[in-house]
Amino acid sequence: CAPRAGAPLPPDVSLVVSAAGGVKDAFVWIKDGLPRGKYAMPAEALIVDQRACEFEARVIGVRVGQSVTFLNSDPILHNVHGFQSGKDVFNFALPTAGNKATKRFKRSEIMARIMCDVHPWMRGFAGVVPHPFFAVTRADGAFAIGGLPAGTYTVEVWHERLARTEHQVMVTEGEKSEIALGLELAPPKP
Repeated sequence: CAPRAGAPLPPDVSLVVSAAGGVKDAFVWIKDGLPRGKYAMPAEALIVDQRACEFEARVIGVRVGQSVTFLNSDPILHNVHGFQSGKDVFNFALPTAGNKATKRFKRSEIMARIMCDVHPWMRGFAGVVPHPFFAVTRADGAFAIGGLPAGTYTVEVWHERLARTEHQVMVTEGEKSEIALGLELAPPKP
């Protein structure tokens, strides 16, 4: 998947918008309003694959301390380089198809970055949170966060190319709440 001299890079998948205007790969999470408490940790590791020289999934939500298994499904060398607050948290090679390694993010951050140093266009992002109330938008822009107790919450939406936004939402016991979250292009970085 390494481009040959003069060959184009793979298509840019950093902003995918559906025909109806839904945005894929936005991280949506409950930023504020949750009651204090402990939440059960998922027993199974989250899987992030390196396939066709892209991270699948490009954007993940993960709990602080949850296992994340990185897998190489390509027949070539990849590596996984994770950053939080601009500092290395892990950096390891996955030299051939079938290689895998499991890591954990040890503190909250919206968003931790994941890269392949061998193929610089390969990027991923992890929303690392202390609770289970988050989602990543699907190709149509839809998402669901289940199990929220009744209350008023601040919902934050992050996307790598769009401006971060916050919304207030009220959840009533036993009812489904629907919200439409607007996103705008982020201002250019200096």
